[in-house]
Amino acid sequence: PNKFDDIIALVALYRPGPMSNIPIYNQCKHGEKKPDYLHPKLKKILEPTYGVIIYQEQVMQIAQVLSGFSAGEADILRKAMGKKKRAELEKQKERFVNGAVKNGITKDTAIFIFKKIEPFAEYGFNKSHAAAYAMIAYQTAYLKTYYPNEFIAASMSNELSNTEKLSEFFEELKRLKIKVQRPCINKCYADFIPDQNILFYQDDKPAYVLKISHPDEMFNVLEMQHRAINHIYLMDDTIQLPKEVKSIDGDYISVYKYHDIKYYIRIVEYIPGNLMKDLSRHDNSFINMLGTFLGRFSSALKGFEYENSIRIFPWDISQTDFLHNNISNIGVKDKQIIVERILNNYEKRIIGVKDDLPLAIIHNDANDHNIIVNNDNIPYGIIDFGDIIKTYRVCEPAICIAYLLLNGGDSVQIITKFLNAYQNKYPLTKIEINVIIYFICLRLCVSVTMASYRKKIFTDNKYIRVTEKQSWDFLKKVQQVDLERWSDQIIKRVFG
Repeated sequence: PNKFDDIIALVALYRPGPMSNIPIYNQCKHGEKKPDYLHPKLKKILEPTYGVIIYQEQVMQIAQVLSGFSAGEADILRKAMGKKKRAELEKQKERFVNGAVKNGITKDTAIFIFKKIEPFAEYGFNKSHAAAYAMIAYQTAYLKTYYPNEFIAASMSNELSNTEKLSEFFEELKRLKIKVQRPCINKCYADFIPDQNILFYQDDKPAYVLKISHPDEMFNVLEMQHRAINHIYLMDDTIQLPKEVKSIDGDYISVYKYHDIKYYIRIVEYIPGNLMKDLSRHDNSFINMLGTFLGRFSSALKGFEYENSIRIFPWDISQTDFLHNNISNIGVKDKQIIVERILNNYEKRIIGVKDDLPLAIIHNDANDHNIIVNNDNIPYGIIDFGDIIKTYRVCEPAICIAYLLLNGGDSVQIITKFLNAYQNKYPLTKIEINVIIYFICLRLCVSVTMASYRKKIFTDNKYIRVTEKQSWDFLKKVQQVDLERWSDQIIKRVFG
């Protein structure tokens, strides 16, 4: 179809009976066959449908043009054909033929045309109805094409009690290669919920991202993100941030309720560039630029406070309960032992200095999936503030370094190169530098333990495994070294 009338015709044709005319319609539309208009006087009526009688309105128009029926009389003919009232049909046939003869059409031609339209009226579709259905078909096709996750999620929610329909939708999701989370008491809801980030374009360029929160998301966490971003922007407006845009109601965070489930909705500015993960390599120059960027970021965030910034969160390295409770989810015993050793070393090393470690609100997820580089591969933006929290401030650089180390190389050299650049913008204390290696290792322990835990729930989610192998490789590597010796080397190279 290349016009809206084609969609209307398809709605009327794609049903038992008239669907036998679909090949004729297609052949005539594409010039493979010449349309048969039955009579020259009917060309104007049948030309839009390539000679195929599709709509009830066409039957009525034929009766009016050929036989002089009034609109009311033509409607009586339509009803008589549809209800198969033989006596009424004979009466209408006589009226049709006589009227046609009066208009200069031969009796045989009139009878032929009547016989052509008579069986059609049994299944003929009302064009005004077909047009309404076609408009819905056009709109839903648009939604399915450009917003398949949201469209199918809403459609499945609408058919919750129809398992046959749900199976059809599931097969369609597989065809479209859209992943479906298996039932999980901790994650699933009464309705089907789509992905939460939708990219909007302006002048054919990405401009904004519509973010729909997970139903478990708390307002105070979203508000903390919003205030932190504003604080950073005021301190250093050269750092690219996903700044929120006001709604027409003047709100940065809007509330939408669907089937008694509350969602928070935000629109944020899109940051152009590439993800740090897509860089082919991280040389010394890049490590230096990354340390400088994160130091500037930490300096801009310095002094920001929020009342509910301390929360129980497994991705907060300072909280070790998650590791203690979930080491058993790591399927291989040797790997469990690696995490247990690092966790024990961390707790022994930190317990005596924890009161000397400054606290601050940090981004808490400055990894290579969240740092944006510009066209010159210079780090200049950061996204996804969802893990924001108040914790030991040393965790910020530790997290970033942890993911740098996954690419291999001289670990001590990478750490010190990064920290020297970071220190120039946001100095840490000697105590913080002395224990940073333990925070680096612990972050990767949380990462691999979380991956083991989540793999049992989200069996098809490849993102969970994205850094798992490299993390294990590094954690195995540190089993062969003296972390205290590494700490001494880092201190000497940073402080001289």
